[in-house]
Formats: sequence, C-alpha cells, structure tokens
Amino acid sequence: MAWLSQLAGDLGKIRSLALVGAIAWNLILIVGTFVVPVYSGDGTAGRSSDTLVGVNGAWVAGLVAIPLVITLFVTSALWRRRAAQTAGPTAWTVTGLLIAFNLLAMLSIGIFVLPVTICLVVACAQSRRLA
Repeated sequence: MAWLSQLAGDLGKIRSLALVGAIAWNLILIVGTFVVPVYSGDGTAGRSSDTLVGVNGAWVAGLVAIPLVITLFVTSALWRRRAAQTAGPTAWTVTGLLIAFNLLAMLSIGIFVLPVTICLVVACAQSRRLA
C-alpha cells in the first residue's frame, strides 16, 4: 500500500506543476501584450512595429487576462476539492469553457492560450485520480 500513497503524491505533483505552468504561461501572455511587437508596417517615417496594447489600447490586456482569471478559479476549485463536492465538476466546466474559447479564437489568440488549456485539462484529470 505504500506504492499507492507514492502514486497519489506523484499525481499531486503533476497537478501542481500543471497549474503553476498555466499561471506562468498566462503571465507571459499578459506581459507579451505590452512588449512583443506584433504589428509592423512601412510608413513615411520608415519601418515601424508596435505591440498589441500599443495598437489596440490597454483594454486588450484585460482580454488577455481572462484565461488567468479562469486559471485562478480552476486552481481554487481544485485546491478546495476535498471540502466541496462540486469543486471538481466546476473546475471541469470552466476548463470546458476555455476549450470552447480556444476553438472559437484559434485563428487569433486561441493558439497562444492552448498551452494554458492543456495544463488545466491535465490538472483536472490528475485531481480526479486523486479523489
């Protein structure tokens, strides 16, 4: 039976790594909206490039932060799973909404949010095995 507790501990580490990875990738995306040039063009002043926030305004950073809010919500739900019976299904539901977002936005920002979605699916799957 010692192997079973070891397995549960390893699954807990995988879940934790997946959640930390999702949070880290979200933070990279938010910072990237401010610093990574994604628009370029030729004008009268020469060649120029600008960031997502530089072209569209600061509200874009708020849109890019939505997956971070979802990640924090799922992390919170999985963290209190032992205390609430609905935490696991809630985490899966919110993760499913993020999957739908990825599919709808795949040609724009969805591809960049895909690593977050994969991390949340892994975390939810590992949490289910821990229960």
